[in-house]
Amino acid sequence: ADVLPSIITIIVFIRAMSPFTNNRFLGMLLISIGRMAVSIMKFVVMHGLVLFAFALGLNQLYWFYGTMHQYLCSNYSQSNLQALSCSKIFSSLQSLFWAAFGIVDLSTLELK
Repeated sequence: ADVLPSIITIIVFIRAMSPFTNNRFLGMLLISIGRMAVSIMKFVVMHGLVLFAFALGLNQLYWFYGTMHQYLCSNYSQSNLQALSCSKIFSSLQSLFWAAFGIVDLSTLELK
């Protein structure tokens, strides 16, 4: 519900900035901001690809232990009550994302 007013506000500011492109000082700044936005988007896409590649690698390394945890839970009712954080691709992406900010629980990587 709050997204629509935000989008409308952004569109209004973009329309209000269009006459400034004719100004000799602000026009150059707007061109620089536009090129900078393209560079930032390239960086975000590359960062996402690298993060996804590392997540696939972690998943490939730890999938056996995640399936073993699930097997022990379902067949023998044995569990360490803690799922492995890299047993699924989405969970390894989450772990890598929060590790970038230094917020990661290292106890989820312990193999018992």
